[in-house]
Amino acid sequence: MDTKKDELTSPVVYKVAMVNNVLLQRVIVALALIILILGILIISLFPLKDTKVKVVEFIDGTNNFVRVIEPNESIQSDSLLIDYFVKKYVTDRETWNKVDEELRLPYIKSVSNEKTWNDMVAIFTHSKSPYSKSDFKRAIKIIRTSELSHNIRQVEFETSDIYGAGTEAPKHSKGYWIATLKMSFKTRDINYEDKDFNPLGLIVEEYSIAQRK
Repeated sequence: MDTKKDELTSPVVYKVAMVNNVLLQRVIVALALIILILGILIISLFPLKDTKVKVVEFIDGTNNFVRVIEPNESIQSDSLLIDYFVKKYVTDRETWNKVDEELRLPYIKSVSNEKTWNDMVAIFTHSKSPYSKSDFKRAIKIIRTSELSHNIRQVEFETSDIYGAGTEAPKHSKGYWIATLKMSFKTRDINYEDKDFNPLGLIVEEYSIAQRK
């Protein structure tokens, strides 16, 4: 019995135990490092929060057919997406009715520079402007868009005007126009809760229209 006890307390056994203890501690530290590294790798595999813009454009009056526009890597160089927002701008600006005015005007203002916005307000509020009459309505149909350069677009559109809307003898007329827009692009944060959604950072610097003969 004493011999067995002496073996357990001998210097050799003690030294072996100490070595094993050190090795065990090193193994524990190594395993902890491996777990930490694996955790970092797993976290890095999760996709980062990435904002991707997809625009659904209704391409007929019945809303039965749509075109889904997915932007390129450089969103501000995507011609399809630029065309979409240019057409939206012209449609919202040239349409005239009191039904959805509160929805259209904030968007127009958000993508216009100060001069372009003030020019539009001056036209719409002029005493001789048809827009100042409560019985005037205008609907817009976009015909085509043309890219003159990256920051200049022309939009051909048809107008259907009603004078004396709501009266017994309203007058109807049609017109054909070309709008020319000069734009710039500014970096901005995207907020999907923003009703003035403008992912391109598009700003209309100049806007003019001419009637087609």
